[in-house]
Parts: sequence; C-alpha cells; structure tokens
Amino acid sequence: MSHSHGSSGRIAARGRMVRLATSALAAAALLSGLAVAGISGVAGASLSVILYATPHGTATSGCATPGAACSLAGAIGVAAKLSGPVTITLEHSNGASCSSSDTCTFLGAQSVSSGSEASLTIEGSGSSAYSVLNAGGPAFAGPPGTTTFTDNAGFQVTLANVTVTGGDIYSSGGGIYNSGTMNVTDSTIRNNTVQYAEDGGSNGGGGIYNSGTMNVTDSTVSDNTAFFGYYGSGGGGGIYNLGGTMIVTDSAILGNSAPEDESRGGGIYSYDGTTIVTDSTISDNIAGIGPGDYGTGGGIEANGSTVTVIVADSTISGNTAHSGGGMEISIGGTSTWTLAGTIVADQASGGNCSSNVSVKDAGYNLSNGTSCFGSPPSGTGSISDATLDLGTLGNHGGPTQTVPLLGTASTDQAIGAITSPATVNLLPSSDPQLCGGSSTASENYFAGANLSSDQRGVSRPKVGCSAGAYQYVAPSQTVPAPPVVTSVAPSSGPLGGGTSVTITGENLFHSAYVLFGTAPAKSFDV
Repeated sequence: MSHSHGSSGRIAARGRMVRLATSALAAAALLSGLAVAGISGVAGASLSVILYATPHGTATSGCATPGAACSLAGAIGVAAKLSGPVTITLEHSNGASCSSSDTCTFLGAQSVSSGSEASLTIEGSGSSAYSVLNAGGPAFAGPPGTTTFTDNAGFQVTLANVTVTGGDIYSSGGGIYNSGTMNVTDSTIRNNTVQYAEDGGSNGGGGIYNSGTMNVTDSTVSDNTAFFGYYGSGGGGGIYNLGGTMIVTDSAILGNSAPEDESRGGGIYSYDGTTIVTDSTISDNIAGIGPGDYGTGGGIEANGSTVTVIVADSTISGNTAHSGGGMEISIGGTSTWTLAGTIVADQASGGNCSSNVSVKDAGYNLSNGTSCFGSPPSGTGSISDATLDLGTLGNHGGPTQTVPLLGTASTDQAIGAITSPATVNLLPSSDPQLCGGSSTASENYFAGANLSSDQRGVSRPKVGCSAGAYQYVAPSQTVPAPPVVTSVAPSSGPLGGGTSVTITGENLFHSAYVLFGTAPAKSFDV
C-alpha cells in the first residue's frame, strides 16, 4: 500500500469546525520538541490576551504588539505572568502572516514550565505550516537520558495549525512530551526521533509521549521513529501513552516506526491508562523490521493490567509486524479492549490481530480474517472473512489522509455495514450511535468525537453508514442527454426494408437501439 503523508482540504465542515484546512503539512506552523511543564491556571473573568512571536525575535517584553520581535520563548515568559487565557500567534517581525513565499523559521526546542495564565494556545498564522519552528537536530539540553521537556501540573496547552518536527532525543517524546493537559488540533507531528537508550530504559514515543491527558484532533502523526533500548519496555513510533489518557479523533497515524527487535506499537503503544481512537486511520506503521526481529503491534498495541483501549469508526490497515500487524493485545487484570464500527484488514505482514484475550466486539466490525473477532463474531453486524475492497491511502478529502472504500455494497461489505439503530455501549456512561441523524445529539458524540461524520467530515447517513473511518459516497450518476435527430437520409424506402439509412443528430453515442416506427433496425453503427 503506497502512501504520501500529507493531506488535502476539508470537503465538509463539522459542526464544531468551519475553518477550511489545506494540507496537514501546508496547514501548520512547524514546531519541534514542544513540552508542557507545571503551569497552574487562574480561573476568573480575566480577558483573553493575544501575544506575538517572530522567527528571529529576541525581545522578552512588549509581546502584545504585532511585530514586536519577541522570541517564542519570550512570549511564553510573558504569558506566564498573565491570569487569563493567552494565545501566542506566530508571525513575521513586520506583523505579516507566514506564507509559502515568506516562511517563518523558528529554531530550537521550546518548553512551557510555569505560569499563572488560565490556558495557553500557540497558533500558526496565515496558511499554517509556513511558520516553522524546528529543533534542527538533537533537542536534548543535557547528557543522554536527560529529559528536556516536563509537565508537572494540569495546565492546558493547545497547539493549533502547527507541525512539530526535528526533535531527536534520548528517553521519551521526540516531538512532544506531555504529562499535563494538552490539545493538538489541525497539526502535524512528523519526523521526530527517540534514540536508542543504551542503559535499557523504557524509551518511547517518537512523535508523542503522554502520561497526562492529551487530545489529538484533525491531525497527522507521521514518519516518527522510536528506537528500542536493551531489555527496555518502550515503543510507540508515533505515540506512546504511558498510564495517561490519549484521545485521537479524526486523525491519521501513518508511516511511524519502532524498528528494533521486540519493539512494540509502530503506530500507537499504550501501557496502562486509556487510549481512545475514533474516526481515524492507522496505516503503514512498522514494529520490528530487521531479519529475525520480533516486533509486535504494527498499528497499535496495548500492554498492562489497567489499560483501556477503545477504537470506533476507524480503519487499521497496511501495517507491518512479526505478530499483530494490525493490533497486538497483551493485557491482563482489569484491562479491556473494545472495537465498534472498525475495519481491521489488509496488513502488510503479521496478520490482522494477535491477542491473549477476547476483544470486546461492540458490533459492526469487519476483518478479512478470523484473528480479530473469531468465527462467527460475537458482535451485532460484525463480519470475519469479510469481502472488502480497500483503496490506497491518500488524499481523499478532508485535512488528513484516509483509506477509501471502493466498489459497491456487493463487492465491499464495509459499505452500508452499520444498520440502524447502530447504538453501541462503549463505556457505562455512553451509548453512542455510530451512524448519523440520532434523535438525541449527545448520542452521536463520544469522547469528543462526532460519530455522525467520518474522518474527513463527511456526514454519515442515519441508515446504513459505512464501517471504518471513510464514509462511502456513491459517485454521481451522469444521465446522458436525450438524442436529437436533425436529418434522415433517405427519408423513405420500401416496406420490406433492406435500405441503408443515415441518421444525423446530437447525443447519439449512447443509443441502445433504433426503431423505424415499431420495427427495430437489423443493425446500426454510431
């Protein structure tokens, strides 16, 4: 399955978002190694404040004035002294938005460590991705094993329209290290690396390490790498969730790698904690690729005794591992793994699933094999050995890449697979509908995801919506214009027939037959 990890513009707006995004890479300010650390919020009626940071700025005050030439670190320092919500906009020193012809380049790792503001948002200006903050190499500030970015409190930080790239560190969190509360929206986390831990530590999360609370929405996590330590317990080329809460919504986890022997979770690795994936694509990720390597969980893996994994309305395909190419489940204690309305199929190697426990089949799941749900599956509407016709990962609408459904309902059982009422019990407190058009709006929302639309924002019909992250929409049927006859030569002939007749006119190419009165012509050419 070939891939190119960018994305195209949104084709339908969700109720919660009406901004049109271009490519996920071209819609981002490029950040590298951003971490959140120990900021306590101050609630109240404080007004929101907008600060500005410029690529080569050095000022650490006056950042509320556009073009004040504040550095990003300086703006973060100013924000720490304020009490209300603060937004830092990335722009040029002349106040102009960053653009493809005039890119903003911010160099160096960034850290948010303390402050009194209620919340902090760092947002790219203009056509996103043109504000570039790139570590440009190793992002650690100390000897190997020193963690550069820490977050010791529940302060909320939001990254919007940014790309986190160039992080290259030991231990955990090549791109983002979060142990507080963070939101990532309309962004891309790409080309970050966690290096080989020589002392055998539990390194992981080439793109993202999370032990706090994190929401990743309308974003792409791609081409990140987590190398494995001697006898370590890490992994997660794209995302490593260690005991935290990780919620991935309307996003793409693509082309990440945990390449060493015994590595775990090429795309996502969750050890204890809660990981929830909705309306998302996990594709082309790799765990363990060398000869004799025993990598597991190419797409997603969970370990531990207190881990909760829920995957709904998502597609897991094209991933690589020795075992569990799509999903590796090695859990115990009170741990659970639940799937609903999800496609797990067409892995590159390692099979679709490997599990030491039974997956909780909440219904309407499809796989082209029996390793995930057994035969027959226990969930309503679920199908093992399903007939599927998945297309190639790419830009098929929306801000992130998807795997499309091809063919028709007769050749692809994912099309129209979720019947009405498609209500599933994912958690005791939730009872969402996997298709659109519920009578109660809250029934279509689960963990912040609007399940009534797909990953791209395309609405799902109330009856017979598609399984997976991609809602199938039938191609438009073009009705040919009716034929128009302008002349017939000759215009008359013997009743017995046998005369060659030339009919001239318009729109004759789709003609199926020719009649003379009620008598059909013996043959005709158009």
